[in-house]
Formats: sequence, structure tokens, C-alpha cells
Amino acid sequence: MIFIAELCQNHNGKFDTMKKMAYEAKEAGADYAKIQTIFADMVSFRERFEKGVFKKGAQVVIKRPYKDEYSRLKGLEISYEQQRMFINYCNEIGIKPLTTAFTRDSVDKIHEIGFKDIKIASYDCASSFLLNDVKNIFNKIFVSTGASFDDEIEQAGKILFGKDFYMLHCVTMYPTPLDQFHLSRMELLKKYTPNVGWSDHSLV
Repeated sequence: MIFIAELCQNHNGKFDTMKKMAYEAKEAGADYAKIQTIFADMVSFRERFEKGVFKKGAQVVIKRPYKDEYSRLKGLEISYEQQRMFINYCNEIGIKPLTTAFTRDSVDKIHEIGFKDIKIASYDCASSFLLNDVKNIFNKIFVSTGASFDDEIEQAGKILFGKDFYMLHCVTMYPTPLDQFHLSRMELLKKYTPNVGWSDHSLV
């Protein structure tokens, strides 16, 4: 079993906090300490995210206004040099460093600074270009599937076939209520890889 401790942006852009979180993750028995390689300038304005999109009472596009998102991410940025230092620190204390790639132009830099494994967010499970970029560069590839349709998951499985990749079930609700886990979805993922896991978004 592999246990990934998600540091996300809870470090609030503070390197010392990120180090402390990685250390605590190691002490708790985690195999990986994961951050996110994301910068405010990566965010693009898309009108549908300003108010979200609802169809028949269901939200099909999240509400994430551009100005608010840009401001939030700007204060949480971790530079590439700090990420390199994070990798070195993780190696020193004996926990594997991991990051999520959000853009194709960040992939080579992420590998260059020392990340050997990579995480792909569920919103990018359908990004065949990104998956093709990472599949021949990184040793292990972790792909979340919560925001993906069945055919997109199937396509991701085809692209990554033959590689050391993992598909993670998740529900893109923060936090996810206990009665909304839908863990049976993991059976679908087993059609494409024996390496199946769960990305927990609950408060438990």
C-alpha cells in the first residue's frame, strides 16, 4: 500500500510550514509528501467559471471567479527553487516528494528540479496531451479520476498502458460527505490498472 500525504496549498506559501508538514507526514508513516506546482499566472479567465453552470439543478461547472482565484493562488505560490529545496529536504528525512502538474509547459521543469514521480489532477485525466508528456518522463504516475467521464478514464488507461501508473477514485466535493464516497467506482478503475486507490476528500 502507498500512502500519499496531501500538503496541497495548506502551507500558505511558507516554506518552513511545508517542511514541517512533510516531516509530520513522514512521522505518520506516509510514503509521499505531495505539493502542487501551480502559479497564479497559469490561471486563465473562462466566463463559465465566474458563476458556474447548472443544468437541471445540478452543477456541471464549478464556480471559481478568475480574480478571486488569481489572488488566492498568488499568496500560495512555491517557487521552483523552493520546490527543489523541498525535494532535497524530503530525501533527507526519508519521504518521497511528489507534486501535481497542471500545465504541459511545467512538466520538463518539474522533472529537471528532481521530481521522479508525478500526480495528475482529476480535471486533467482527460488531457491526453499532458498524459503523453509525462508517461515517458516519470517513474510513477498517479491520476485522479473524480472529475472524469468513463470514456475519459478509458482513454487515460490506453495512453498509460504499460507504464507504472495508478488511478485514484475521488469525489470532487470538499469535504465529501460519508454517504457520497461511491467507493464501488474503484471496480471500474481496475479494468485499466491493478494499481487502484482512493483520494480522500473527507473530514474524517
